[in-house]
Amino acid sequence: MPKAAPAMRAAHAALGGSRVYAAWARGVSANHANSGTRSAPRPRAAVAAPSTQGSCHPPITMAIPEVTKRCFETLLRYSCSRGNTSMGRPRIHDEAVAEQLLEAAGQILKTHGPAQLTMRRLADETGTSTRAIYSLFGDKAGLLSAMYERMAAVLSDRHAAVPVREDDVVGELVELALAYRAAVRQHPNLYSFVFASMSDFVPSAEQLGLARAGYRRVLGAFERAVDRGIFAAKPAELGLQLHALVHGLASLELAGGLGGTRTAKRRWTQAVEAMLHGFRRT
Repeated sequence: MPKAAPAMRAAHAALGGSRVYAAWARGVSANHANSGTRSAPRPRAAVAAPSTQGSCHPPITMAIPEVTKRCFETLLRYSCSRGNTSMGRPRIHDEAVAEQLLEAAGQILKTHGPAQLTMRRLADETGTSTRAIYSLFGDKAGLLSAMYERMAAVLSDRHAAVPVREDDVVGELVELALAYRAAVRQHPNLYSFVFASMSDFVPSAEQLGLARAGYRRVLGAFERAVDRGIFAAKPAELGLQLHALVHGLASLELAGGLGGTRTAKRRWTQAVEAMLHGFRRT
């Protein structure tokens, strides 16, 4: 059996239900059997016409136009040529598309609420197809999960990028607070989702661990500061108070309450420095 037979069978199955195709197949077979001219089309493989036994439709003997025959034969030849080729789904949706979809989904969620976040609406607002969304995320649950993980990863990466300052832990904590701000500005819509309460999505223990990785980095800096006698309170208490401050600053900046970019950064720095100064052992 030719290697292209599976492709031939697939094409035959796709077209076999067509009465026009059945008539054409019989006609082509007859042409190949009876015609000795060079102009007769040469078959790639024998194709059996679908059986009409037990069918309520009588065999069709209508004449099939030549253009129709050529179209069907071209399709079968193409199928044969593809017989040994993998037909996997092409990878046409890249990371940039995923980022755009995640940010747009966060905007819909923030502005209109969970009920309005549908695959169709997301596709319409981003100018893409629902197929692209499903191929990337699977379903709405997968989309929400990806949104959470993306923001958690950004928070973690931003905090991890801050170098450890053994000789200036307070300065390190200021930089960690500004890293938090940078993550918020990178994905403002996803940030709101991470701290929202939704019945449609509950993060897993692994996802929560990823989201808290940056916070653990901050606690580590506080622990070093306490060990060196810089701060007197427990690291967990200090970390909680600093987190409350930066979360409030982030919410204010996203709402436009801290002025322009430079002014907002200055106010962040001043607020964090003032809090850390208040933590110092007197």
